[in-house]
Amino acid sequence: MTGTQALRTRLLPGIALRDAIRTLRNSPNRCPVTPEDRDLRHLLYGSKPHVYRVIYRVIEKQKQVDVLHIRHGARQQFKTDELT
Repeated sequence: MTGTQALRTRLLPGIALRDAIRTLRNSPNRCPVTPEDRDLRHLLYGSKPHVYRVIYRVIEKQKQVDVLHIRHGARQQFKTDELT
């Protein structure tokens, strides 16, 4: 991360998070599957203690990423029925 990116992350965390989510367009399968559901993946964003989990699914046929939930990393694991 460059100095400019680090400063932007500190000053504009919502915008930087949005930019991180947009990077999923190019390589959505780079992030690990979630422990709760093997059909879902999660992008971890930020640094302790301010880590966020972006939970999403990849729809290969449509070449699409659906962001299902964004939650603080300190929260307990989710239940899949929380995403509907």
